[in-house]
Amino acid sequence: MSTEPDPVTRATITTAVSEHVRGLIFDRRVVPGQRLVAEAIAEELGVSRVPVREALRQLDGSGLVEVRPRRGATVVSFDLSSNDDLLALLQVRRELEAWAAAEAARRHHDDDIGRIDRALETGAAAVSSTDLAAIGRAHHDLVQAVARAAHNRHLLDALTPLHNRTTVAFSLVASETLPDGWPAHRRIRDAIVARDARSARRETRSHLDEVMRAIGHRRSIWRSDP
Repeated sequence: MSTEPDPVTRATITTAVSEHVRGLIFDRRVVPGQRLVAEAIAEELGVSRVPVREALRQLDGSGLVEVRPRRGATVVSFDLSSNDDLLALLQVRRELEAWAAAEAARRHHDDDIGRIDRALETGAAAVSSTDLAAIGRAHHDLVQAVARAAHNRHLLDALTPLHNRTTVAFSLVASETLPDGWPAHRRIRDAIVARDARSARRETRSHLDEVMRAIGHRRSIWRSDP
């Protein structure tokens, strides 16, 4: 008799493994460029290697994991020789997020504002505790909440890998490099609540312009111990 789980059970296990790997990355327990060994993850979780490999394949292209022939799966990596890689990523986000914020102002529901507010509260608590991993998670949850509030599946599909990749990149950035963006996020939130699409778009662009200026003005933004 086969001991392999049925397809539904295996899909559930694969989803759980995917969430576990996301947690490893967002909590900074693995670092950009680090190899993700399927056998080690399977042993840690007490599952077979099959759902682990499936989870890693599913995460390929998510902005978190890269799967390459003969190299296997690794956490996404960045060109640390300059700031150009991150700036290019933020330029794309600037255009798409401004649109997402404007659409969120036009189309949001009450529960969307609840998700945005919870992320803002979590971020404030994380900043107070100086927990960098928690700050990164809260910021990721916030920008995802705004994108979801636009109620455009294709826009969300485009933004999610960018949000994931930025979260990983910011884990390598010296914390003093980045401006305090939480006041800007609160202004974006207020514009969305007011259904002021023009202000939501303007505040989003202004915030990301400030981040890019801060990064562009420094020769190196990267931590010495990535």
